[in-house]
Amino acid sequence: MIQRIQSVYLLLVALIAFFLMYFNPNYARFENKEKANYTELRYTSTHMFKDAEPPLSVSKWINVLVIAGIFAGSFFAIFLFKKQELQKKLAIYMALLGALLILIMVLDYNTTSQQYKGNVNYPGIWSVMPLGIIIFSFLAWRGIRKDEALLKSMDRIR
Repeated sequence: MIQRIQSVYLLLVALIAFFLMYFNPNYARFENKEKANYTELRYTSTHMFKDAEPPLSVSKWINVLVIAGIFAGSFFAIFLFKKQELQKKLAIYMALLGALLILIMVLDYNTTSQQYKGNVNYPGIWSVMPLGIIIFSFLAWRGIRKDEALLKSMDRIR
């Protein structure tokens, strides 16, 4: 049902994905003190800032597709309360897409850190957001499983 706890978890996954897509926070920053330039890794783009020039922005379309898939899948799964099996599968897929997003972030971070050797680089606080997607997807999956067990036990009583 829509009022179940797994719907809240799926809504949180959708809200996190919407936040990542709409606000595009940076999850890592690399600075070069000598040249006075820095690079910000964001979820849907990379921004490279040099002295007084306007920033160079590069879009990451694979991240956009993954985040949009997470948002659409979790939002769609909220309304599948009568089809628990499909809802469980979608929750697992959202967790896997969250893991894929983390993998892409780590690869992007390592690639950029190779360019900024010996300089200041650090991940941001927003880098834990995909972990929230995985955790809430797992909690939704667990809630759906508990609902199925409750329904099966009620069928036995009748």
